[in-house]
Amino acid sequence: MDDRSGASLWLPLAGSGLELASATLVGLGIGYAVDRWVIGGGNGATVAGLLIGFGLGMFRFVRWATVITRRVAESQSSVSGSADRSVGWPADDDDGWGA
Repeated sequence: MDDRSGASLWLPLAGSGLELASATLVGLGIGYAVDRWVIGGGNGATVAGLLIGFGLGMFRFVRWATVITRRVAESQSSVSGSADRSVGWPADDDDGWGA
């Protein structure tokens, strides 16, 4: 396997890192909005939103890492697979748990 195919295998994880950061920021923003306009003060919903956003982002990150790791193992173990095979994004029906 050459460097280009290795990069194409792990490139989706870079996007999921951005997804982790954006989910955390969205959760923080929603929590802040709830604190500011619904509750009228405090910061409990901000902390809760931050934790929920981070938790969901981390869940998605681990899910992507599982899918990519499984596909790397499949591409390395296949005898007839080509060396420059691209992994790409999983299909909508692929839940990432190998079921």
